[in-house]
Amino acid sequence: MNKGKKIFFGIVIVLFIIGVITLMSSVIYYYSSLGTFEKQENGKEIKLQIPEGTSIAQISEILKENEIIKNPFTFKVYLKLNNKINLQAGTYIFNNGIDDVEKVVTKLNKGEVCDESVTITFVEGKNMRYIAKMISQYTNNTEDDVFEVLSDSEYINSLIDEFWFITDEITDENIYYSLEGYLLPDTYTFKNKEISVKEIFNHILGYTDKYLSAHREEIEETGLTIHQLLTLASIAE
Repeated sequence: MNKGKKIFFGIVIVLFIIGVITLMSSVIYYYSSLGTFEKQENGKEIKLQIPEGTSIAQISEILKENEIIKNPFTFKVYLKLNNKINLQAGTYIFNNGIDDVEKVVTKLNKGEVCDESVTITFVEGKNMRYIAKMISQYTNNTEDDVFEVLSDSEYINSLIDEFWFITDEITDENIYYSLEGYLLPDTYTFKNKEISVKEIFNHILGYTDKYLSAHREEIEETGLTIHQLLTLASIAE
C-alpha cells in the first residue's frame, strides 16, 4: 500500500472514530437531558394550565420553566421520534422529579387533565339571595356579580329571545330579581370555579327548559303564563 493510500485510510479511520464518539455523545446527551429533576422533599405536585392553541415549542418551554423537563429541544425530538405530537390543552398535575418524560407525554397526548369541576346543590324553596350566596361560595364570582347580571337588561333580553318560557314579564320594574323562580332547583356540576354567572344561569335554564317542555301541554291548558304559574308556586311555598 503506497503512502497516499495509507494516509487516506488513516483519515477515514480517524473520521469514523470521531463519528462514533460524536454519535455516542449525542445519544448520552439525549437520554441524560430527558431525565427528570431531582425528587423534591415530600414530593411536589405542580399544576399547569396549557391554553388552547399553545404550540409544542411553547408547551416545551412551559414544562422547562416549571422544572417538569430538563431540555425543551430533546423533549421535542422525543415527541417526533415517538409520534406523540398531538398534545392537548387543559389543566394538568405533574409530580416533579417523579413523572418521567414518558409519563408527561402520555398525560399530554391523552389529555389526562385534572378534575377541576365544582358541584353546587340549589335547594328547593330558596330565594335568589340564597342562589347568589351559593354561587359565591363555590365559584370565583361574588354575590354582587350575580346581582349585576340579574340587572343586565341586554342579557335578560337575550334570555327572552332564547327560551320560550321566559317573556318580557320578567322585566317588570316591580320584580326585584328578574330570574326569581326560573332556576330549577337541583344539583349541577360546572367545569371549574372560573365559570361565569351567565354560564351558570344558561346551564340551569337549559334544565328548566327540559322540565317545562315535558309539561308544556299541561301548562298551556291552565291558561296561565309560566310567570304566573311560578308566582303562584312561590306564594304556595
